[in-house]
Amino acid sequence: MTGEKGKKKGSCEYIMFGEESCGRDLFDDEHCIFHSKDIEGKRDQFNEKFWKEFERQKEQEEKYNFTGFVFPGDISFYQIEFEKEASFSNAQFSGRADFGKAQFSGRADFGEAQFSEKAYFVRAQFSVGADFKEAQFSEEADFGGANLGGAILMLADLTDANLTDANLIAANLRGADLTDADLTDADLSVAILKGANLRDADLRDADLMHADLTDADLTDADLTDANLRRASLMHANLWGADLTDARNLKVEQLLEAKTLYLVKGLPPEMKKELMKKKSELFEGPF
Repeated sequence: MTGEKGKKKGSCEYIMFGEESCGRDLFDDEHCIFHSKDIEGKRDQFNEKFWKEFERQKEQEEKYNFTGFVFPGDISFYQIEFEKEASFSNAQFSGRADFGKAQFSGRADFGEAQFSEKAYFVRAQFSVGADFKEAQFSEEADFGGANLGGAILMLADLTDANLTDANLIAANLRGADLTDADLTDADLSVAILKGANLRDADLRDADLMHADLTDADLTDADLTDANLRRASLMHANLWGADLTDARNLKVEQLLEAKTLYLVKGLPPEMKKELMKKKSELFEGPF
C-alpha cells in the first residue's frame, strides 16, 4: 500500500551513474519528484522542493548533481554562482530555462540535455569548461556574450542560436547544427567545426583564426569581415557564401574547398588566380 503522493514506498529507479540509482522517495510508481515525467502532477510542488535540494547539495555534496532532472516549468538560475562542478546532463527543461550571467566555477555538464522552450545563457561564465554534447534546443538558444572557451558542443542542435560576441576559443563544435545561427563578433579561433552545418549562419566580423572548417557546410553563410587567417577550408562547401572583405584569406585555403559556386565578394585578382588554378571550383552541380 502506498501513502500520499510523494511518499510511496520504495525508491527512485533512475540510474544516475553506472549502476547507481537515485534512491530518493517515490513520487510516482518509478521515480522521485525530480525524475518523474508527470509534468502536471508535480508542477505545484517541484520548485519549492528543488531549491531545498539545491541548498542541500550546496552544503553537503562534492558537486551539484541534477542529472536527468525533469523541470516542469520555467526555472531561473540568473546570476546564480555554481562554485563547484554541476551536472545537468540528460536533464529536461519543459519551460524557459534562464542561466543568464550564471557563474560556473567548476565544470558544467549539459550533455544530452533537452530544452523545450527558450534557453538563456546570456553572458554566462564557464570558467573550467562546459559540455553541451548532443544538447537539443527546440526553441531559441541565447548564448550572447557567453564565455564558452574550450566548451564541448559536438552534435549540438544550435539552429537559430544567438552566439553574438561569444567566446568560443578552442570550442569543439564538430558536427553541430548552426543553421541560421548568429555568430557575429564571436571568437572562434582554434575552434573545431569539422562537419558543422553553418548554412545561412551570420559570421560577420567573427574570428576564425586557425579554426578547423574541414567538411563544414557554409552554404549562403555571411563571412563579411571575418578573420580567416590559417583557417582550414578543406572540402568546405562555400556555395553562395559571402566573403566580402574577409580578412587574411589566401588562395591556398580556397583551393582546398569543395566548391566556390556562386560565392560572393571575392577580390577580382583572387578570383582570377583561382579560376586559373582550379576553375572547376566555380562550376555548378548541373
